[in-house]
Order: sequence, then structure tokens, then C-alpha cells
Amino acid sequence: MSELALLRRFDSKFVVPESWIPQILSGLQGSCSLLEVEGQTSTQYENLYFEWPEDGCLVDHLRGKGHRYKIRARSYSSSGMAFLEVKERMHNGRTLKHRVQRAEASVDPVLSAAERAFLKGALPHDRTLTPALTSSFERITLADFKRGERVTIDRLLKFEDAAGRLSDMDSLAVIELKQPRKTRNTPLHDVLKSWPSQERHGILGRSTRVSKYTIARLMCDPDLRRRTYGTTLRDLELALRYLHRSIPPNLKHNNNGA
Repeated sequence: MSELALLRRFDSKFVVPESWIPQILSGLQGSCSLLEVEGQTSTQYENLYFEWPEDGCLVDHLRGKGHRYKIRARSYSSSGMAFLEVKERMHNGRTLKHRVQRAEASVDPVLSAAERAFLKGALPHDRTLTPALTSSFERITLADFKRGERVTIDRLLKFEDAAGRLSDMDSLAVIELKQPRKTRNTPLHDVLKSWPSQERHGILGRSTRVSKYTIARLMCDPDLRRRTYGTTLRDLELALRYLHRSIPPNLKHNNNGA
């Protein structure tokens, strides 16, 4: 799969219980290859997200702005490398990812001169950036080389915002389907649609609007206004209620932020 296909793509996202993962992998076995690095089928990711003044990136996401950005440093345990990355979401739904390798394999918030120059070329303005959120998760990656598609499954998601507030996704995993051309006629859609309807409760197993960064910020800070993400947060609450018959305190609905 070409580097261009990985960095210029259309993304579709799904939320599933972690308990579904073995069956999803089994269902994709005939069409996708499970990627391994040194015999390991999962990789640990560490992330540091940066923000513009007054949470400009977050606010653009919460308002549903068509053209928006996310800025992060990400380290990959499988390769021992780290990158400074800019994800640019276009009006047509296409995602462009710009990135530059970091001198050290870390998510250190201090930016080098080369990194600042990279950001100046990748972003529409040169505003001050400050660290806003750290996150970690374990990723499983599958590739459909024939279709030029990639499926990632992120589990064990944990978050900490700049104020030290902690949160996590409990027993939920986030699946992302990355495609060169957007279509729902895919092996992943077929696997998820084949799930018993009584288990596909609400958001579970259905394509949904979910940004791990945005969800994490809202989960860590209940005082943030949810704006257009109010429905997504409520859907996650209902999914967890269905799975556990209770809502974790960090996902309780904030009536003032809806």
C-alpha cells in the first residue's frame, strides 16, 4: 500500500465493544492481512495533541466546521520512531495527513526549529501552540492490498488533559476504515452488518462521527460545551449503559453543555 494512500484518504469510524474484536478479525481474515511487526500483531501508540489559543482546533470540531485541523506528536513503539503530524479534514470529507519525523522517538512538547517550519507550511496561520491532551492506545492494523484499504482497531484508550484530568473509553474500541475512495461496499461493513441486531445496540457497530481527540477532551472536562458532539456523547453513554447497565461518572451528561 503506497504512502500516498495512507496520507490522503477518506475515513469512516465505528465504535464496538472490545469483546467483538476476535470475531471481527476472524470475519476479515479472507480479505485483509493482519499486519505484524517482529511477530507482534498490535502496536502501542503514544500521542500529544497541541491546541491553538482558546481551543481553536477543538472548537472547530465541536462546531462541525468542514475544514479543520488536528496537530499532534505521535510515537510508534513498533518502529521506535515518532512524527509531528497535522491532520487536515477537507470540506469534501477527505483527510490529508502531513507529517515529519522527529529527531527522537518521543512526544516531547518542545518543538525544534525544523518542526516549527514544518507547521508553518502545513497550517493556515502561525498561532501559538500549547499541549492540550496526551493519549495512549493499542492498535491492531489490517490491510486489504487489493482494495487499497486499511482497517485499524484501537483499544485500551486512555486520556489525560493539560489539567491532569484522566479518562478512558472503558470497554469500547474505535475502528477506522481508511479508503482512497469512499464506499460502504467493503468487507468491514459486511462483517459489522452481519452482527446479530440485538447486539448492535444504538451506536455499536454502526458508522458514526467520532474523533478520539474531541471525545477525550469532553470526557476529561465535563464543563466544555458539547455543541454538535452532544449526540455522540449520549450515544456512547447509552452504549456503555447497555454493556454495563450503568454510566461511568466521566461520561455523565452535562445539561449545560448540550
